Amino acid sequence: MKEVDSQISKQKVRNNDGIEYTFTPNKSLMKYLNGLHGIGMVGKKERTDLYKIKESKDINIKVDGDSKRCGSDGCCHTFDNQLLVTDHMNKSLKLIDTHTMTVIDVCKLDSEPFGVCCITDDEAVVACGGKKIQFVSYGNKMKHTRHFETSHPCFGITTKNDKLYVTDGGSSLYIYDMAGNLLETISQDNKLLSRCENVTFTENGDKMYVCDGLKGVVCFDGEDNYQSTFNDSDLSGANGVCVDGRGNIFVVGCVSHKVVQFNENGKKIGVVINKQDRLQQFPCSVCFDNSLNRLYVTLGEGDVVKMYELY
Repeated sequence: MKEVDSQISKQKVRNNDGIEYTFTPNKSLMKYLNGLHGIGMVGKKERTDLYKIKESKDINIKVDGDSKRCGSDGCCHTFDNQLLVTDHMNKSLKLIDTHTMTVIDVCKLDSEPFGVCCITDDEAVVACGGKKIQFVSYGNKMKHTRHFETSHPCFGITTKNDKLYVTDGGSSLYIYDMAGNLLETISQDNKLLSRCENVTFTENGDKMYVCDGLKGVVCFDGEDNYQSTFNDSDLSGANGVCVDGRGNIFVVGCVSHKVVQFNENGKKIGVVINKQDRLQQFPCSVCFDNSLNRLYVTLGEGDVVKMYELY
C-alpha cells in the first residue's frame, strides 16, 4: 500500500490548454487501508438440515497376519485425506486409502490401541489400553517413533495447541503436553464424567465434546471449562463423536446402533444412520470427510469400516 501511495502522489495530468492538475491522496484513508490485512474472510456456510445417505460401502480392514476378528474403537483422517483406524483385537494401526478403499499399511503395536489422532502431516498419536501413548509416523512406511507411559488406561484421544486430551474410559480426562507431562486432569472428583470414550474439538477449537456412555455428550468450552451435557433417546451408549466443520456434530450410539446429528449447541437435528442401514456390530467411532461428504464408522466387532456418502 505504501508503494501505491508513493505512485499516486506523483501523478500529474496536463490538459490541452496547458493547465497542470495534481492529485493529493487522502492521508487518513491511506492510513486506514494500510491497517487492513485483507479484503475480507471466506467462511463455510453452516448447515442446519439433516444429512441423508446417498450411498454406503464396506471397507474390508482384515489383512494377512490378523489372528482374530477385527475390532476398531478409533479412526481419524490424515492430512492427505487417508484414513487411520485402530484394531484393538489384532493390536495394530491400519492405514486405508480412501480412493481404493483398501488397507495399504499396517503398524503392529505392543498393546491394544483404541483412539487415534494426527498431530502433523506425517505423525499420529495412539491411545493404548496398556497405559501408553504411542507416536507413529505414517510416511512411506508406518513405524513407531516414541512413546510415554501414563498412570491410567488410555481410550479416546485428540489434540489442540500442542496438547493431547486423553480419556481413560472412566471418569477422567487428562491433558498432556507432547513430551508426556501431565498438565491437568478434568472430572476426577467432580463427577462430570462417568464412562468417557472418544473426544473431539470443533474446527476452531472453541468447544470440546466428550462422549460418555452413560450421560451422552459432555461439552466444554475452549478453555476446558464445563458448559453442558446433552443426550437423546436415540443415543444409547454414546461412544464416537466428530464434527462436520459446518456447525454440526455426529455422535455414535454403540447400544442404539445409530448416528445422531446435533448442532454445536446440542440441539438434535435427527438420526442420520439407523441400525437398518447396516450399522450393527457395536459402532464405536466416527469421522467425517467434509470435502466428499463421507462419514466413516468403525465397528467394535467386525472386519469392516462403514463408509456412508451423505448429501
